[in-house]
Amino acid sequence: MTTTGLTTWETDLTLVGAIYPFQGFEFLFILAAFLLWITGLIVVVQRERIRHARIVAKYGSYETVMDELDNLTAS
Repeated sequence: MTTTGLTTWETDLTLVGAIYPFQGFEFLFILAAFLLWITGLIVVVQRERIRHARIVAKYGSYETVMDELDNLTAS
């Protein structure tokens, strides 16, 4: 079963026309992929900020943690 009417590979593809589906929509697909990527990136950054804020609330700031580690290694 062929959708382009081709029966052999030995043909001039310029005479056939479209040989894949959704021809002409490449830009829209690239734009949609880019928007999904940016959206995913924004979601990840927001979740990491929330997680970091929870860690800081639980353990204190970076300086506090480093001071405690220094105290442990000095003892």
